[in-house]
Amino acid sequence: MLNALTMPVSELADRLAADLSQPAHRPMRFAQQEEWERLERFLRCARAEGFDLSDAAAVVDGGSRQVHWACLAVRSAGRTSLLILAPLPGEPAAADPLRAALRLLVDGEAARGMGLIQGLLAPTQSAEARLLLGCGFDRLAELIYMQAELPAALLAEPEPRDGWPELPGDREETFRDEREAEFSRVIQASYVHTLDCPGLEGVRRMEDVLTGHKASGIFRPDLWFLFSRAGRSIGAVLLNEILDSEHTSVELVYMGLVESARGQGLGRRIFHHAMRAARRAGFVRIVTAVDAANQPAVKLYRSMGFEETLRRVAYILPAGKAKR
Repeated sequence: MLNALTMPVSELADRLAADLSQPAHRPMRFAQQEEWERLERFLRCARAEGFDLSDAAAVVDGGSRQVHWACLAVRSAGRTSLLILAPLPGEPAAADPLRAALRLLVDGEAARGMGLIQGLLAPTQSAEARLLLGCGFDRLAELIYMQAELPAALLAEPEPRDGWPELPGDREETFRDEREAEFSRVIQASYVHTLDCPGLEGVRRMEDVLTGHKASGIFRPDLWFLFSRAGRSIGAVLLNEILDSEHTSVELVYMGLVESARGQGLGRRIFHHAMRAARRAGFVRIVTAVDAANQPAVKLYRSMGFEETLRRVAYILPAGKAKR
């Protein structure tokens, strides 16, 4: 009989290591062998790096105590949890224990005050998608991950005709604590009728959104830009340094324009300005993720040298929905 239960992540890691060392326990019922090995390596690295991990939820054989499936959540700033699911090789014959385990994990995250629980799956992971949807998750968007080089020529060329500023009254400023409220206000205003993950509008508190943006990589207030025209803030571009050994890449964490500023080519202007600033700061590569349904943004990025690297489908469960 298979049972759903929670256990400390350290216990899950130890059980997986023990099971993987015993050929008699292979193959495990739901996940393929190589996927279990990948998960076991992730857990070892996560413990060594001190990641903020939830307890794990697992499907365990009531007799042998062998782990047949597992899931856990990685907590991040802004009261957000990202689910890590052991992949399924196909449609499981017995889905109820999996749903029960996932529900245990979700309920635990909601009880700990997480405001948003997310899952990211490859587009081909249909069994995992049905599992999330069956536990109340909503499909948010298919995300296209993209990257581009920031060549030195970006600085050698004069500010282009489509750069920033365009008009005498155009201004930009970088982040300061005393202007945090204005950054927050403009970002929230840019959500109105947005084409980029519109399902997120109103789901999270703005203080959580801004906290999450700051914690994405290394916060670089000198690369957080607020743009204004004729004395009114119209948009923001937020870049953070990526956590890697080379310290040469930045992530476009967020870019948005208020509704009245759209359709005028201003997105290209402010983004080009931010890219030049990143290159001036010594970065040579920029990455981002964009909703595949946001075709104006996708076309803009491609026209500015971005290339697609992979795709993931995002699923979300607001904490309020998790508690129902």
